[in-house]
Amino acid sequence: MRKLQKLPVGIQDFRKIQEGGYLYLDKTEYIYNLIDIGEIYFLARPRRFGKTLLVSVMECLFKGERELFKGLWIEDKWDWQKSYPVIRLDMSSVPIRNREEADKLLSNKIESIAEDMGVEIRGDKSSEKFAMLIKKLNKKYSQKVVVLIDEYDSPIIKNLDDIARAKEIREEVRDFYQVLKSEEASLRFIFLTGVSKFSRAGVFSALNNMQDITIASSSSKMLGITQTELEEKFRDYIDVLAEKNKTSREDIIKRVRQWYNGFCFDPEPSDENRVYNPFSTLLLFTQQQFNNYWFESGSPKFLIDLLKSRGYDLKRLDKMEIGGIEFNSYEPEDLKIEALLLQTGYLTLIKRIDERMYEIGYPNKEIKESFNAYLLDAYGVVGRGDSQVYVYKMRKMLEETPPDFDGFIEKINEFLEKIPYDMADRLKDKEQYYQNMLYLIISMLGLEVYGELKIAKGRLDLIFEINRQGFILELKINKGADDAIEQIKQKDYAAVYRGKVEKTYLVGIGISVEERKITDWKLEELS
Repeated sequence: MRKLQKLPVGIQDFRKIQEGGYLYLDKTEYIYNLIDIGEIYFLARPRRFGKTLLVSVMECLFKGERELFKGLWIEDKWDWQKSYPVIRLDMSSVPIRNREEADKLLSNKIESIAEDMGVEIRGDKSSEKFAMLIKKLNKKYSQKVVVLIDEYDSPIIKNLDDIARAKEIREEVRDFYQVLKSEEASLRFIFLTGVSKFSRAGVFSALNNMQDITIASSSSKMLGITQTELEEKFRDYIDVLAEKNKTSREDIIKRVRQWYNGFCFDPEPSDENRVYNPFSTLLLFTQQQFNNYWFESGSPKFLIDLLKSRGYDLKRLDKMEIGGIEFNSYEPEDLKIEALLLQTGYLTLIKRIDERMYEIGYPNKEIKESFNAYLLDAYGVVGRGDSQVYVYKMRKMLEETPPDFDGFIEKINEFLEKIPYDMADRLKDKEQYYQNMLYLIISMLGLEVYGELKIAKGRLDLIFEINRQGFILELKINKGADDAIEQIKQKDYAAVYRGKVEKTYLVGIGISVEERKITDWKLEELS
């Protein structure tokens, strides 16, 4: 049996990884380049994407712990004659419910660091203690101080369900971070990470020379696993997975790419600059089984509740156009759904349309299928644990020639009948609501489904393809299926599949709002 290098699943401490003989993907060239050209940086990445490990590497580097960097790119490039006092803060550890608790938590953290580093500090507020700590360390070590702040936004993010409380806590952390400006003369390097990017006016108003490298070519591959790293560093694991699945190495690489690749943090999105989710990829090779690892490690409940409360058109999530400024930042009092979904990793950059516009969408199979399953659960259509019961049978119905659409519609109605009465009734746009439900159900089958697609003569409700068969769906509320089929023909919606599939089916669907289900449907093969 071949011996595989240990994988650092859940390990975010650089020293432990190096001393324990775990696999480390060498990102030190990126770190060196940052430090070489700038002094204050901010980087946002989704949860479990390696931010804490990056901060840990920086801490060991500035402390001059050369033995940990043996064999890495930076070993013969760094000035090991110098070491710096490092203040490292993790803001995610304790929940905070008000401004006073925020000040107390920050004070405790600063006092603990001061004690560990052998300096005495005083002050009534956390910001005063922070400023004094920087001064004292600068004086004691006769070196400028390095400040590394991990999950800077956690106190705010954890309170976004209460906007007033989130704003109150934001004011406290803003006062705290402003110390970084007032003590700038005593600081060598500042690095802040988080999941979200609040506007500079909201949190970083004083740090006018801070470089935001969240979407930047220079740092787009600093976190995550590149295609080259996957194929070279995980070669043995890929071979083992191929053997287990009785398939080729090439097929496994293709499947891993479909499941976990797709995240892009480059202003010029392309297949070459996308990265794999490190958390899911490590667990895949550890457990030797494809699964929704990253998605199941954290609940998107707040985001889904926000989508529901705003009556958001869920079909837009798959691919939508958005201005770059729209996902640049947000504030608790002005929550931008697209910015939240993009920054938290549920959506990513797909392509650049022009200087100001991007197309964004789901990064991969794991995110799309899991997010849609959560949405189905949240909308009361089907519980996540029950969804797989339906998937196999429904796909088989569509794969038949001709497709068993009667059976398919019956299964859809089983879903729709579970919708709570008040959920559909309180929405003004009933057609959009049912389009959303059908979109989620079809997406759950692992199919590429598109909604509200613009063509020359109109806008398609839903289309999807399976086994070279194209389906064009038109929904009518409190009307018959014939009306829907007639609209498909009049507006020549079938043009979207002309010459692209072997068979095209026109599907008319009539939905009764009162009965909350499909009451009339018609499937017509285009000759």
